[in-house]
Amino acid sequence: MKLSVDYGFYKDNYGGNLIPSYQIFNRISMKSMCFINKITFNKINDDNITDEIRLGICAVTDEMFKIEKTGGIKTVESVGNHSVSYKVDNITEEKQYIKTAKIYIPGEYFYRGIY
Repeated sequence: MKLSVDYGFYKDNYGGNLIPSYQIFNRISMKSMCFINKITFNKINDDNITDEIRLGICAVTDEMFKIEKTGGIKTVESVGNHSVSYKVDNITEEKQYIKTAKIYIPGEYFYRGIY
């Protein structure tokens, strides 16, 4: 699989600042691209990839990095006596990734039927 988004696009076009190096970005963006291919039924390829799709890949990559770094999705946070809880659940994580991808990627890519 060819990387459709590089670290330069992430930093300059998406405005990403969470992922500290291109090596980490490449590793996680490969996972996010595989995930996006799965949820879009492999409708994205080199001929139809747009900046919207690249932005979606960057956003999902950021989400995957945050979850990898913290160990889960933050579910509870208290300020007094500081308390934070994280939920580690693959289904919840996938829902978060889909929600994030849908911000950028056009809806027709998520349609399962035939046009």
